[in-house]
Amino acid sequence: MPDGELSARLASCAPGDDAYVDRTSYGFLTVDGLAPGPDLWMLATGTGIAPFLSILREPRVWTSFERIVVVHSVRLAAELAPAAPIDALARAPSAAPGTARLTYLPVATREPGATALDARIPAMIEDGRLAAAAGLPIDAARSRVLTCGNPSMSRDVRRVLAARGFAPVRRNAPGQMTFENYWQNPPGVAGATAGPGAITP
Repeated sequence: MPDGELSARLASCAPGDDAYVDRTSYGFLTVDGLAPGPDLWMLATGTGIAPFLSILREPRVWTSFERIVVVHSVRLAAELAPAAPIDALARAPSAAPGTARLTYLPVATREPGATALDARIPAMIEDGRLAAAAGLPIDAARSRVLTCGNPSMSRDVRRVLAARGFAPVRRNAPGQMTFENYWQNPPGVAGATAGPGAITP
């Protein structure tokens, strides 16, 4: 991002420079605030898959849930590449760090025939296609949902799930769904958002 604080620092880095990563979790896109339940759904668009790659490296996630479903929606099939490690785990369950069963559902919305699913995530929740593809219902009694990616997708997923009785995670109250503001418009651009859990430049 032009004039972005983080962008400028990254641009000045050279191969071999050290990077320090804080292990403390910030924001709400963690499993910690979720109410107990057997099924974990991870819904992502585009680069919103990145946090889920990290979350799935935590062994406790694989023992806290019985089923994990990762849905990755992109425009073109080539953009599914970042989710390759998740696809590999789904194909080789013995490599997973726990007992949960993983299902990976790729979605290419603008390349007909490239994937079995090709519609927007909220629409497929509403019409039952996502549940059918996973062989698992999406209901507040058993499903816990993490969502990261396009703000319009997150907004629509929140609306659809709220209508089904899902409650959002709050600071002092567990819930069945939580969201990350994974991207933002630059400051001064209409629709720019910021808030708890937002990733800012």
